[in-house]
Amino acid sequence: MVWTLWVFFLLFSISALIYPLWWKTDAVVAFGNMSQIIVLILAGLNLNQATHQFPPRSVFRKVWAQLTTGIWIWVLGQSLESYCELLLNQVAYATVADSFWVIGYFPVLKGLLTLIQYEKASILGAARRQRNLFMALSAVVVYVAILYSLTWPQLADPTRKLTFKMLDVTYVSLDYLTIILSFLSCVAYWSTGKPVAPWAFLFLGLFLSGIADIGLSYSTDPASFSYRFLDILYLLSYFFVALSGYSQVRLMKSGATRE
Repeated sequence: MVWTLWVFFLLFSISALIYPLWWKTDAVVAFGNMSQIIVLILAGLNLNQATHQFPPRSVFRKVWAQLTTGIWIWVLGQSLESYCELLLNQVAYATVADSFWVIGYFPVLKGLLTLIQYEKASILGAARRQRNLFMALSAVVVYVAILYSLTWPQLADPTRKLTFKMLDVTYVSLDYLTIILSFLSCVAYWSTGKPVAPWAFLFLGLFLSGIADIGLSYSTDPASFSYRFLDILYLLSYFFVALSGYSQVRLMKSGATRE
């Protein structure tokens, strides 16, 4: 759905124009929220189209369907977040919107796990056992380092609410899992010479979303310039997710891959 990409470029261009000049205005705050909803919907449409490129019982249809489900749940989360920020004039962190954001991770994780289970031989065969063990230990070390350097200051703050602290750990953990699993998907396809573009775009999208989530946990004012910068990161994140579905459709229609 190439038109969805043009819609993104339009929204991104408008953002680049208005954010530096009018980032404090209510209209720009509203634009930032609504543009994220729109781009998430575009991502859902592209992933849904990718889903229907595969026959009903295909493993890859299940993978893309699960990813699509997660995105549509995030659309609900973003809609509730926008309601909090635009109508209630409050930060949406630790509200009912987070329930949908958190729930949405699980279909995404399920989809990635389904793909990795199917491509397990490719992933494990891409390196020796010692190297696989080293990579696993490295992933744990990086996770601990992220928690200690970025999340621990918030956890150690006695004035921070318990619900905030729980979400701080939850988002970092879920983001890290999706990033690692999407990276392993790239490894599986790259090591076997299969087209890796859909999974590389998905990895980039989830990676940027993880960075934005960390920034959001430190932000307290929806009308601040830092919030507008996070809007840009989220827009780019959802764009890359949309691009993963779009590139999968293009590959299928070109006959470059059946997977």
